[in-house]
Amino acid sequence: MNVKKEPSGKDAKPQFANAKQRRTARQVIDVQPVKDPESIARTINVEEFIDARKFEINSMETALKNATEFTGNMRVFQTLPRHMRRRAASYNVKRLPQRFRQRALDQVANHGEKPQPMKKSRKAKRKPGAIFEMFQKRSKENKRWLDTHLWHAKRMHMDHLWGYMVALHRNDKSTKSNFRASQHTCIVHDASYTTCLEMKGNLSDIGAVMGRVSDPTFMSVGAKRYIGGDKQGSIFIHRAGEYPAGSIALVSFFWIPSEEQNEERILWVWVHPSAAPDVFAAISEAITLAAAPVSINNLQSHMTRFELTGPRSHALLQEILKPDASCDITRAGRNLWSSLKTLRSPTSIPAGVILGMSIMDPRLSFPPKMQQRDAEIQSSHATQQSLNNALVRWPANVSKSTLHDPSVRQVFLRSKPTDAELIAKLQKKKNQPASSIIEDATLEPPTVPILLIQRNTHNASLGDKNANEFLNGWDVVLPAGTVAVNLWKSIIFAGAHATGIYDRRRLCFETGVASFPHDYPETAAHVQWATQQMTIKRETWERKPVAKRCNYAKLKVLDPFASHFARLVGSQYQSDSELDLKPVVVLHSVKLVAIIQDFLKKQEATDLQVLTGLCRDAIQTARPGFSMNHPFSLKDAFVRCRLTMMGRGLPDEHGIVYRASADGIAYWTQYFNRRMKNKSIDGEDDDEFDWSKPPSIENDAEIAQVLDKFPPHDLMIGHVTNGGFSMANGQGVAIACCLVRGLLQAKEGSSVGSMDDAVATGKPMKMFVLVRGPRGRICRPASLELLV
Repeated sequence: MNVKKEPSGKDAKPQFANAKQRRTARQVIDVQPVKDPESIARTINVEEFIDARKFEINSMETALKNATEFTGNMRVFQTLPRHMRRRAASYNVKRLPQRFRQRALDQVANHGEKPQPMKKSRKAKRKPGAIFEMFQKRSKENKRWLDTHLWHAKRMHMDHLWGYMVALHRNDKSTKSNFRASQHTCIVHDASYTTCLEMKGNLSDIGAVMGRVSDPTFMSVGAKRYIGGDKQGSIFIHRAGEYPAGSIALVSFFWIPSEEQNEERILWVWVHPSAAPDVFAAISEAITLAAAPVSINNLQSHMTRFELTGPRSHALLQEILKPDASCDITRAGRNLWSSLKTLRSPTSIPAGVILGMSIMDPRLSFPPKMQQRDAEIQSSHATQQSLNNALVRWPANVSKSTLHDPSVRQVFLRSKPTDAELIAKLQKKKNQPASSIIEDATLEPPTVPILLIQRNTHNASLGDKNANEFLNGWDVVLPAGTVAVNLWKSIIFAGAHATGIYDRRRLCFETGVASFPHDYPETAAHVQWATQQMTIKRETWERKPVAKRCNYAKLKVLDPFASHFARLVGSQYQSDSELDLKPVVVLHSVKLVAIIQDFLKKQEATDLQVLTGLCRDAIQTARPGFSMNHPFSLKDAFVRCRLTMMGRGLPDEHGIVYRASADGIAYWTQYFNRRMKNKSIDGEDDDEFDWSKPPSIENDAEIAQVLDKFPPHDLMIGHVTNGGFSMANGQGVAIACCLVRGLLQAKEGSSVGSMDDAVATGKPMKMFVLVRGPRGRICRPASLELLV
């Protein structure tokens, strides 16, 4: 034992070499130091005598406590020989020998430990009620599980996004299979994470509240087209009084049908979960400012929403959904759904229409059997005539349903009856397999109220003549609970291809549609998502060795991990490395983008002030009397674009868009003219620089003319938000956001007469720009067109 002196002179705690010395030291009885034994005897001091005896008694008790085998700090199981010790003996007394159990129980009682509850057996754990309770405990408030979580978790990669555990992508290679399914069959996506906000109040009051926070150029929620509840609309939400800034999210909405005009109306607003808190706060603030008797409630996790896309989505739902013939409320919707049976795809149906029905439990018709798609439509003249009448003039009162009733939604949280009870009842009733007695079964579960919403994605850059079937589909809204899982299984067994968040974004990219929040840099939801992705990508890049990672400094790329639109705002490029990501102003109105598109077509029109005046007049025309707290200006405004590469090259995310200089236009014009000339002679298209060719003086000189020749920052007009190889186009395509004033400058600089003949398509070039990826060494030419 070694005793060290502290700086103060006092003895520090002794240090021991092993546990045995420490145990022995604890058993030694401490003694008080003895006074000088040679001193003369004196009288006894009572207080000192009592203190000395008290010290000795405490020392003896402490030593006994440390030395006694079964009363010290050591537990009974620790005193057993090594060959009798068990790991479970520390909390299970029955693991100890019989003669030691009572002492162990006494120790447990003295320490105040609660006895361990008896564990449930595996059979008890797998009961449906126990499984439901276990899943409810796992599904935390900030990490909710969708109803189809178990199905997705076995087949897809899951991640925590926006307060939900959602599926990102399939575990197998599914990019091409998803694209084929969207073109020829059907894909399905569980979009139950979408938040539904319920507003209650008078029709005019709700319209006034939403008018304060919506884009004035969008059709109002109180328009005659929507108030009947038969169609779904969309608006862009802004913070009150901040238009055109303060963008929050693009939302969809529809009214719940009502018989009387003066009674309380209900409006459902569907918003992406990343922007749901901001939308809820903006509407609540607008209600306070308007002093309107309107209430707003969050119906998060109350309903389930499935998105079906593809040409076979209509036929698949016709086979799965079995309407309840005894429901009087949904008779009009049921009859209309029957008349639509001969339709080939949902493309023919008017955009945004809503159908309300009550269907039988999907388990009664499981598994569904899909019929092959006939080459010709076989229907009678009367059926075809009724179908044509419905498509020309959509009937009214076909969206009625009981889905808006909370008591009705509460019934479907659990399956009643269960699968086993349902099969037993049906087999007992008919004494034959349950699959053949669906129509005559009397003991059936309650009918399920649903809403069918036609989803028609309009993209002005593609044009109506190029609209494909995989742009459209059906949205199915039904109560949350086990009934949603049953319907999901029927959809999958019918042949639908399940997709995740990444697959959904990829489909939007293929169809040329912006994906929220990834392609919406004007919103705070995009900034939050981009900041998270920037951190992940930066950490991945920093983990690589210096010799194995891209040198962005040499490539003169300041923001390789994010699209920093804020650097482009202002009179000159902001090269501050500490500049934070923040939202910018992006024009997302169909009317304003159409005005800009028409303005760009005019050869002589390049004045930004004139274009600003046209947009300002369009806003006042759309909503007379609308006042803006800030002056409307297009100086720092962006617009969404679609870029198509004019040759080789794949535009990558966070790429840079440049307007071409005069030298760049001259070079690429000469290059394309030479390429078309060689193609007309050889019959083959000699693509751009072939790096596999043997080096030659002419080839090296041409490569050196464009390699590592980066345009100055003054020519930057935008960034790429999503890009890559498009299987629908067979070439590189990107979605970007570009400055409006940058497009005017690019149009003015690219007005070269020979540029219209640079491409072999025979069509005039829309706009000529240059694109460079964050890892690219060449700025490649691309054509630009606006997205509406």
